[in-house]
Amino acid sequence: MRTPKNWPQIVTIAAQHSATLPPQPDSWRLKNSHRERQKDPERFPDLSLAIIKLLGRGEYIVAAPGGDAPAHFALAIEGYSHFDSANRRYPDVLSQRLVQNALAGEYPSYSVPDLADLADHCTEKENDANKAERTVRKSCAAMAMAHRVGEKFDGFITGAATRESGCGS
Repeated sequence: MRTPKNWPQIVTIAAQHSATLPPQPDSWRLKNSHRERQKDPERFPDLSLAIIKLLGRGEYIVAAPGGDAPAHFALAIEGYSHFDSANRRYPDVLSQRLVQNALAGEYPSYSVPDLADLADHCTEKENDANKAERTVRKSCAAMAMAHRVGEKFDGFITGAATRESGCGS
């Protein structure tokens, strides 16, 4: 199971919301704590967003037949698989091809090492696409607000970045 590297920050944020998490990553305790925090509808959305950001990005991984399938940390479940829209995402095409092979009693279309390489590639490309999408959204927002430069607005700071990280970070 891939555990979040930002677990100490998750523990700190949970404590600020009257929740106790252990010092070592524990997906079940996080899940149960999260359910308990849902009872506070005013503060839950901010807490939930902060924790999701700290959990980090997902990644595609391969579990070989007969091997232990890694658990999904954020969902706190074992043997997780997800696919839904093969017309949009190549990882879903791969999953559906493997299901078709299994239902037809055929050998898989891909070897485990090939699937591991494809999983890494898909993770990398999805991250690249997300970065491009964020850059476009920021550019659109800047263009939409260009005529309002110099005006003051109320708001909330939701994140910060160093100057070197640039617009696309």
